[in-house]
Amino acid sequence: MNEITATTSRQSTLWHRKAAYPIIIVAAIAGLAMIAAAALSPARYVYDEHFHMAGARLIVDGMSLLAFLRTPLESAAGPLYPVLHFLLAGLTGLSAPAIRWVNIGLLGLSIWALSYVVRVWRWDSAWQRVAMILSIPTVWVTTGMALTEIPAMAMITFSVSAASWALTADPVARGRIWLGFALAGLCFGLGVLGRQPYLPAVIGFVLISAFVPRFRWPALAAVGMAVAVVAPVFIVWRGLLPPGQPSVGGHIVFEYGALGFAYAAIFVLLLAPRFFFTRWRWTLPASLVAALVIIPLGGVSFQVAGGIARRLPEWLAHLFQMAISSVLVGSGVALVLASAFNAWDRREDKVFVLLITLAIGLAATPAFVSHQFSSRYLMTTFPFLLLAVQPYFRPSYAAAARLAVGASLGFLSLQAYFAN
Repeated sequence: MNEITATTSRQSTLWHRKAAYPIIIVAAIAGLAMIAAAALSPARYVYDEHFHMAGARLIVDGMSLLAFLRTPLESAAGPLYPVLHFLLAGLTGLSAPAIRWVNIGLLGLSIWALSYVVRVWRWDSAWQRVAMILSIPTVWVTTGMALTEIPAMAMITFSVSAASWALTADPVARGRIWLGFALAGLCFGLGVLGRQPYLPAVIGFVLISAFVPRFRWPALAAVGMAVAVVAPVFIVWRGLLPPGQPSVGGHIVFEYGALGFAYAAIFVLLLAPRFFFTRWRWTLPASLVAALVIIPLGGVSFQVAGGIARRLPEWLAHLFQMAISSVLVGSGVALVLASAFNAWDRREDKVFVLLITLAIGLAATPAFVSHQFSSRYLMTTFPFLLLAVQPYFRPSYAAAARLAVGASLGFLSLQAYFAN
């Protein structure tokens, strides 16, 4: 029996190694396509780039950081992006397409940092696992253009890497533990100054402090470091947003929260569909019921895929939007239920429970942005979502196919922005 088990294990390992090659090949092609898209992109600002670059220009022109923080701008993001582009202005000239190389470089650094996290938590096929981030179409849009999501995600990824370095330290290596958490808190604070919706994720350090006694004080020190980074900016702003921006203190838009869960579910489907297999006999019927229940509620209709709907007759466009809304609601319910079931089944795995809690919590944050919704807001679920689904990912030809499909959609989406 032991010989049979060993043979089966070797065959499985060989299969995974062979299946890993297509993932690397597809990821390499996707990476080259992203680089080519940036190199051939328009020599002008596109989409929201001009809003965000306006802040960087003010700093380059000599405005002090304090005056900059007090100046009403079109961009609602924090100072990380403009300061970063100010520091790199000598290389980019704040001109397109040079400014777009910054995000591509940061995504590359994020992938490298994520591969370290995957290795340190002893998952195999590290590069194949993290390369799957290129299957997310939203990653292409936010990386290929000089937008604010990738710098923030990179800082949060560095924070997770530093925390992982500390958490896996030998108990007697107190210096490494304290240094790791200090760096984690610093990078986390910088990430929040890039995209403020990351702020609730600070609860991760609090939970580590509460449930892992030997890390209590270093984790709380990380919280203190993060607060020290963000507090001065929020004090100058007198809130979480720059002057002149719509307040987040208004009513909660549950439709946007539902959309957040739905888009996160699509991300998981591309990354690791096995995540949904746990207790599927419960998850599938509940998702179908949720999808069908909203049909009689004519007022529940998410305005997504508008480009397609506008090309249809009015009556067909209405049915199309209703069908899409039903699918999105069902997907969101499936994600929440699958997350709950998986968290319960893996409740002894504190790392998984922490990661999925943070990912699902951040997926709900669009509900607090009352004036609009964008799939780009779901970038705050990374890197937590990517890491949370790792126990359910297996290198396979199907994974390579998902990567190819998602990357193709991302490339086409990016080209659509460049064409406008």
